[in-house]
Amino acid sequence: MAARRTTRVCVVGAGVIGLSTAYRLQDASLDVDVTIVSEEFSPNTTGDGSAGFWRPFLLSGVPDELVRYVVRTLPAVEKLKLKT
Repeated sequence: MAARRTTRVCVVGAGVIGLSTAYRLQDASLDVDVTIVSEEFSPNTTGDGSAGFWRPFLLSGVPDELVRYVVRTLPAVEKLKLKT
């Protein structure tokens, strides 16, 4: 039997997209070694400000498509928060 090979992945950026990508790769139970490279890490990323606004449906006039997106993605973001 061949030895299992670990895939090495480099994620560039430690904002919302970079960290959630790294998390999803590891959470998918893939045999992966993830390295995150960034000039800044939380709390010094632009994502700290933009990621803090996850409830746009509290505003009036928000398109239904955006509300559906938030309802689908908010649980994943909350799961990330609980793991920090």
